Amino acid sequence: MKKKSGRVRIRGKWWKIEIKQLAPTRRGDQWFCLHGLCDYTNRIIFLNPQFDMRTTLLHEVTHACQPDLDEPTVEQIEEAHVNAMAVFQKLNGHSYK
Repeated sequence: MKKKSGRVRIRGKWWKIEIKQLAPTRRGDQWFCLHGLCDYTNRIIFLNPQFDMRTTLLHEVTHACQPDLDEPTVEQIEEAHVNAMAVFQKLNGHSYK
């Protein structure tokens, strides 16, 4: 797969969004497949095409906007966005998926 990327302004700074396969990562004694990753230092959001990139994008942009939030809070915000968008699109006559 050819790497794809674009740029977006988040909180007044330019960030790069890049779609690429992400290697599994280890946390403690368990391995996890990464859906996405927010690189604060280089201002890059990585999206893994193996997973739903729309929800991953919402999740990683939330990290970029509020780096002080813990993972459970970011997951709750992501879920709220996804649920709200599904209701909005149903009201507007479109399906989310």
